[in-house]
Amino acid sequence: MATTALFLRPYHFPDPHRNGTVCTRVRGAMPDKDDALAGLRARAYELADTGRYIDWASISADLVDEGSPEVIVRRLTHDVLFQTMLRNRIASAKGG
Repeated sequence: MATTALFLRPYHFPDPHRNGTVCTRVRGAMPDKDDALAGLRARAYELADTGRYIDWASISADLVDEGSPEVIVRRLTHDVLFQTMLRNRIASAKGG
């Protein structure tokens, strides 16, 4: 019981995120509200849900054709969570 009480004490361990960068992302109710790429992600998800696309390359080419700046579209290439969600949506739209 004594060791458990040590871990329950507030501020027992230093906060590794004192600058708030990670904490604000986790605590924010709507992280997409302030995200500059939110509209682009939403459009990519819409395109993926149509079932016409097989991968991110084909979706990103269409986003650029629609007028999205290529440099912004390329930023989503490195977003691992977005890429995972997109693959899942593409597979779901294909029926698999």
